[in-house]
Amino acid sequence: MALPPALDPAEFHPVRREARALAGAVDLLVILAMGALCALLALGVMLLQVNPFARDPTGGEWAVGYGVVLSWLPLAALYASFGERTLGARLLRLRLVSRRRDPRFIQRIIRGLLWWPSLLLFGVGLWWAWLDAEGRSLSDLASGTLLVEPCA
Repeated sequence: MALPPALDPAEFHPVRREARALAGAVDLLVILAMGALCALLALGVMLLQVNPFARDPTGGEWAVGYGVVLSWLPLAALYASFGERTLGARLLRLRLVSRRRDPRFIQRIIRGLLWWPSLLLFGVGLWWAWLDAEGRSLSDLASGTLLVEPCA
């Protein structure tokens, strides 16, 4: 377990799996709330276009609403890609540190692109943190990052 040279091992250690799970649960609530807001916005957009009690909406009118609902997918991935800046990570004072010299935005793109596949494949990418010795998820492994927390 080697932390990057910028971090003092006396101050930080790799995140505990329980802390990661709790931060993930908080972030899941935030993502679900974003999904609910997108769904309400889509319903409002569709109802502004047509009165469903007067006539059946056409496919094009529904497509706008579906587009708003589907905008939730990249928004959720963008939120998840921020690592230490999510609400769950901030509540638990978690930090995302780099183990490689890749630019920070490249690491965030990798994390964001891998988040949905990790989640949709029965969460295997996120559950991987329970098997890894340092508690890294598959997106952490691919992006060369490590989630750390302050020592108590």
